[in-house]
Amino acid sequence: FRRRHAVFTTELQAVRRGAPQSSRHWLVQSCAPGALNRVGERTAWRLEPGAGSSIAPLARPEATYLRRAAFLQRNLWVTPYRPAERFPGGDFPNQNPERDGLPVWTAADRSIDGADLVVWHVFGLTHCVRAEDYPVMPAERVGFALKPCGFFDRAPCTDVPCDACAARPEQ
Repeated sequence: FRRRHAVFTTELQAVRRGAPQSSRHWLVQSCAPGALNRVGERTAWRLEPGAGSSIAPLARPEATYLRRAAFLQRNLWVTPYRPAERFPGGDFPNQNPERDGLPVWTAADRSIDGADLVVWHVFGLTHCVRAEDYPVMPAERVGFALKPCGFFDRAPCTDVPCDACAARPEQ
């Protein structure tokens, strides 16, 4: 297998769907000067969708709820930070008959290169009810991991001073 890297510089390039079958993940890299590690790679945060967290609406594209929650159609959205852009569905999704939020904001295809970013990770699951769910539904687990990537020169857990081992009394 091979790793493929793609660098996104605009909002529309960064609108993505998850792909659990290929272990798709995303790196949010620092573009600050001096943000290179020992092997010359940029420091980054790695966003890894968890098992079962790749959401895809099961409704038809014209479904009413997708007009107000169109952000559900993708797992990753990246926008430049704007104080007024706080909610993925816009400020008043229940009262607004038009599309708003992430799909409207990213349609402008603003540059995200070197900008202060907001990374919107949309995840969830579709629960098909079973007889075993009544009267109390069991817990369904869904999640993601956000891991540092390239911040350390080696595994930080192996950085134990040698004299600490030597100072232990013999048994």
